[in-house]
Amino acid sequence: MFCARVRQEYDEGGTQGDRLTVEQVRSATNTWLAAADLPPAKRKERYEKELNKQRYHQRRNRQSRTSHTKTRLAQLEALGITVQQLKSCVGWGRHSRPAGFADPDLEQ
Repeated sequence: MFCARVRQEYDEGGTQGDRLTVEQVRSATNTWLAAADLPPAKRKERYEKELNKQRYHQRRNRQSRTSHTKTRLAQLEALGITVQQLKSCVGWGRHSRPAGFADPDLEQ
């Protein structure tokens, strides 16, 4: 249930890049299991601590992804490759589009 709540929170304003990693799901599950027999106040405290940790890692992952994408696009541009002009046979849906395309963080 805790995992579902965390997932819902990330789905509300999240983007493709805000998906949880396997490690984050494991950590949330372990927290939920470890806190199951605690009094409600202590349980909530554990959940909040885990949620803050998850938010930190999501923020850092987003920053890292943006930085790595900018670096890769600059490297390709230096080689004379314009990624946006490359043809692709991949059908990009809303959730499968690469992070470098239509990413507002990259348009700075």
